[in-house]
Amino acid sequence: MADIDEFDVDALPPTKDVRVGIRDVVAHMRWMWTMCDHRNLSRSSNLAETLGAITVICSIDKEGTIAEPVCTPEQIVVPDEQDYAVLDLAEPDLAEPQSGFIADIGWQRFLPVLRPLALACAHDSGVCAMAPNSAHRRARALRGPTATQTACLCRVARGVGFTSSDLANYHVERVAMVTAPKRSASFVATVVRTTDAQSLHVLSDGNVELILGACLDYFDGTRVCALDDRTVAMYYALYLNALQQDLQCLAYAYRPLRLPPNVEWLFDSSSKVPARVELRVDDEDESQDQVVDDEFGSVDLPAHLTQAARLAQLRAKPQVTDTSGDVDYSPDMLTHLATEENLLRDAVTEQIFLGLITFTYEPKTDVCDFIEDLDIAGIRFVYFSASGGRQSKSFADRLGLETDWNTCILLSSADGAQDIGYVEDHDIKARLPRGIHNIREHLRDVDDIPLQVSLFAECTPSATREMIEIFQENGEVVCCMGSALAANTLTFAVCDLAVGVEPIPHFNRAKDVLLDHENDGSMSTPGALVTQYALGAALTCIPCPLFLQHDTSLYTLMQVVSEARWMVGCMQQAGLLLLLACVSLALVNLIAAWCLLPALPGFMAMWVLWIAVPVLSATLLFVPHDESIMSTMPLKNHAHVSDMSRFSVYAVIRMAPVVALTLVVYTSALQSMLPLSPPLHSLSSTFSRLDWLHLTQDQQWALLGAQTYAMVAFVFHAICVSSTMMQRTRTLVEFVPVRNKVWVCGSFACLALTFAFAALLLAFGRVRVDRVPWYTYAVAFAGPLAEDREPSFLGIDRWPLLGRSQRRRDASPHAILHRPSQSFSVRNDWRQLRESKHKRTSSSSSIFSKHTRRASFAAPPTLEPQPCMDFIGYPPGGLEIQRSGLVLRCEQKSPDVCEYTVRRDAMGLRVSDILAIALVSWAAHVFFRGPLIFACVPMLLYIVRSSLQVCQESLTVVRNVGIQTSTTTVAGFRHTRSYESQQIKDFIIHEALQLLEYRYYMAIMPIDPSQKIVIMFPHLLPKLDELLPVYHGTRMLLFS
Repeated sequence: MADIDEFDVDALPPTKDVRVGIRDVVAHMRWMWTMCDHRNLSRSSNLAETLGAITVICSIDKEGTIAEPVCTPEQIVVPDEQDYAVLDLAEPDLAEPQSGFIADIGWQRFLPVLRPLALACAHDSGVCAMAPNSAHRRARALRGPTATQTACLCRVARGVGFTSSDLANYHVERVAMVTAPKRSASFVATVVRTTDAQSLHVLSDGNVELILGACLDYFDGTRVCALDDRTVAMYYALYLNALQQDLQCLAYAYRPLRLPPNVEWLFDSSSKVPARVELRVDDEDESQDQVVDDEFGSVDLPAHLTQAARLAQLRAKPQVTDTSGDVDYSPDMLTHLATEENLLRDAVTEQIFLGLITFTYEPKTDVCDFIEDLDIAGIRFVYFSASGGRQSKSFADRLGLETDWNTCILLSSADGAQDIGYVEDHDIKARLPRGIHNIREHLRDVDDIPLQVSLFAECTPSATREMIEIFQENGEVVCCMGSALAANTLTFAVCDLAVGVEPIPHFNRAKDVLLDHENDGSMSTPGALVTQYALGAALTCIPCPLFLQHDTSLYTLMQVVSEARWMVGCMQQAGLLLLLACVSLALVNLIAAWCLLPALPGFMAMWVLWIAVPVLSATLLFVPHDESIMSTMPLKNHAHVSDMSRFSVYAVIRMAPVVALTLVVYTSALQSMLPLSPPLHSLSSTFSRLDWLHLTQDQQWALLGAQTYAMVAFVFHAICVSSTMMQRTRTLVEFVPVRNKVWVCGSFACLALTFAFAALLLAFGRVRVDRVPWYTYAVAFAGPLAEDREPSFLGIDRWPLLGRSQRRRDASPHAILHRPSQSFSVRNDWRQLRESKHKRTSSSSSIFSKHTRRASFAAPPTLEPQPCMDFIGYPPGGLEIQRSGLVLRCEQKSPDVCEYTVRRDAMGLRVSDILAIALVSWAAHVFFRGPLIFACVPMLLYIVRSSLQVCQESLTVVRNVGIQTSTTTVAGFRHTRSYESQQIKDFIIHEALQLLEYRYYMAIMPIDPSQKIVIMFPHLLPKLDELLPVYHGTRMLLFS
């Protein structure tokens, strides 16, 4: 995988393909039909259709859904004399576990202050294998609200140098949960005892504000200094900045606890339930807040964090009266405290501040690539965040979403209060609606930008559900991903499709239960202990037909959507073949009746519609996967009926040759088999004078023989039509039908059975088969060759590509601000699209925003900018690229002149076309008994049309002069046109819809906005990989 280019659009996704045998599939299908799956109560009706039509995938949760369930430590902030130092944590290296955990050079000088902080991290996390008998922090977080942070800090402790033998010298005496009654914040205080010196220590970690309020000093590595207002304001400003950057922040503090001998009984070390201690924080009166000025600006410091307030709490405590020993509490003071709770409440104060650790929720593996691939698949990713605008944008930037101007909508109503999430100028100038109640009005009166935005902030569950309903009202098919442990049942029920995600690994398994069965992906696995989490997840995910485990890649959902698109496409093509066969056969009988000829009998229609065509339709369900199926734009949910007229036109165009050729075979065979052989132009009048119920035996056998010939011809033409309906995005030249082995076998079987059935009908009769002329067989079996193999006449199998609002979703929303939505029109097959890839910008340089992103599109490595007078780098003789019947040749004549030529690989008159046109023309001449010159007209028109086709287009680029385009036809006609460099603003590569197919094109952007763009190679339209060398080479010559 190391040699794969990360910018290669054709590279495979980072997943592992798992092949499941047909026996396993059949066994699981039989189990689902025969057994009652009580573990998965889900709505799975129309599952494949919904998956194949998804246009929006939204995530309503972050932790455990699109981000890791636990925070990842990013930076350590430690005191450094009168300032602070920020240490960036390095990415963990699985190959070298003992590598350094801090990326900064010279971090070892902060080891004195890092050691007590790492000790607190070690006891707080359980240190995994370092403490054999202690539970891991992540496991402890699942049993109750004893932890304020579920992140694992074992790496910090190991990086400083703590081992299991070091931790064996400490014994945990008591764990206390310290909370504030009027706040949701808390911190954990752990009382540990050393085995050698029998001394007690209080290690605290938790909410930054509460920790700072409980500290009087801080340790900078060399000495203990007083924690004045300036220092508190400095760390408090860092804390607020971290919150605005969607980072979690944890503070650490320490205090030695010196007690008189024989009073350790106050701590009940045998209790496994953490003690609860409440701290009184009186800061409701904001008028007492103090504004502290420092070098970073003014900070509004809460009143309870000021040095005066903290010292006032110290003076309010009873002082130590017994100074004979080096203790913090005298016996009288312990008698006054009386209980363990009072002692703990006093012990968690007067601490020494050690530092901060910032955490972030990192996106899961491949989530960013998954979102980019959704754009290519025409599916918009939407993230509903309950946080503010700034926090939501910070996480969205890590996801790779657009975070520029007009990219985030707040669904909360404006209450007039100061919004902490909108403090930047470009945020204040936002022109998007605020509040869910204004979305519909904005869509009705302004534009559809809310439907293009991928980020919604300050979302409540009710607002999220209403926004999803707005998506559905505008034709979107919404798939929702959410946590299985959150209250998402109502939101799951509103969506078209819901996916429940296990937010934490193996939450439905007991620790000591051995699983004897493999996990089948359901919410409850046989042999696992059904816990409260599993029961709650099962109830929450009742509306979810799909579930994802915690470690399942989101590319699994992409693969399921691809399978659904393939399945729905095959079913659509099979249904279309059935429908068109019924309509075509009805038209054959109707036109025969109009011509006063007997229609095909009922048993032949039953054979065609009940046996032959259903077999052919069933073979279309086994078409191989199309590689481009996930780059096709899906239709919106309200765009199906609007294209019914166009669909009808294409259906008539597609099936008209089948009806016409079947009628030609029918009439020509009937005319030749009748005893008197009347002329074709008088065949209708002959049958109009006969009573069909009183025909002679020879006439009846002749009629049966002609109808049999028509039936065989219809089945053969249906087989030819089915061969063109396998791939919705490729022609017969690009996709050979014989790749579908089931279709080959089914077609041979269908044709053989039809011939056997026809032979059985004619075996015992007096049918003069020898009298059937040769052109009847030619029309019956060579007629399909006359049908054009280009995709413009195969539109019946490509009509789902069309519809309203067929715009690419990979442009930023602000690029299409206030642009009215446009409907698709047959008269305007070309439609201009925006650039297919937008640039990713790096984050700000703040210490809390050091995450950077790479550009999503890069120039080919062979086209690096060169000095002005050097060659571009094409090999001697030129660079030649051959794709899809076109040949591109790039040749640099001199350092200042470069020529690009695109020609057809094979051009001229095709033998198959000439033969087919000749046969059809001769059959028409015999049928209508017209002059022979009329039979030559189609051949002459074909020759003229072929000679006027463009066979070669060239582009010549001259440095500092301009460009010249040239077009050459098969007959040798040539047309040239020149453009000066002063008229050219830039070159662009866009995408358009031409003849029901998306095609890339390169165009000139003129400087004068009143002039139209000029398309390069407008007739041949080479592929994207052929246009890229031309694009880069042309821009290098003209703009270097």
